Amino acid sequence: MSEPPVTEERAAVDIARLEALRQLIGDDEFRRLADKFLGDLARRVDAMGRLSAAGDVAALGREAHTLRGTAGSYGLETVATLAERLEAACATAEPERVAGGLRALTAGMTASMARLSTEFGLDK
Repeated sequence: MSEPPVTEERAAVDIARLEALRQLIGDDEFRRLADKFLGDLARRVDAMGRLSAAGDVAALGREAHTLRGTAGSYGLETVATLAERLEAACATAEPERVAGGLRALTAGMTASMARLSTEFGLDK
């Protein structure tokens, strides 16, 4: 049975971790860093879609692995979990599983980006 889609309200984001970072580096630097990170997430969504369309499952798996670590370090728990699942799906090379994992990850990334934007007043 599939899980319900990830929405902005359901996106697990460690707001306390991000707030602590904002307190440590200041509002301006936090905004700069967060805007850069959000832009990077948007580029990754596009890149992962292209890799999937090209059938490059190995590269898609590597991209998912990298995203898992990056998202985890920023407290984007939903994205990290979904990236880990996509990485595992890529290891099996089962087309349906890879496609489903990518759809779930894309939705999770979009929802997490929206949640960050809402919580911290960032540009999407």
